[in-house]
Amino acid sequence: MRQSVTFMPLAIAALGLLGAAPEQTAADHSVAGTSAHMATAGSPVVVTTDSPQYCRDLHHKVDQTLFASKVMPLSRSKDARGLEQDGASLCEAGHLRSGITKLRLALLMLRRDGAK
Repeated sequence: MRQSVTFMPLAIAALGLLGAAPEQTAADHSVAGTSAHMATAGSPVVVTTDSPQYCRDLHHKVDQTLFASKVMPLSRSKDARGLEQDGASLCEAGHLRSGITKLRLALLMLRRDGAK
């Protein structure tokens, strides 16, 4: 009985030490040709909030991306435009999270198709 009382705190302490690891860098996260992108001291960290200003910023980015995309199937362009209009309407109605989601989807769709 005395051994189990002594063993339990040692086992718990050992498990706690398993979580301790040296600091990792972006190079440590490379797996099969992919890497994690970490913010560096030189790059600013952008924190977004669900605000009307963020909705306007996203709406502007979608508009710019739509204007800049020259080679895109018409159906994709219409889908992205529809998502943009829905997102802007939702933001104006005060449904910020839903509006931001639609605007982000439109932007992702445009950027994905623009990369092809």
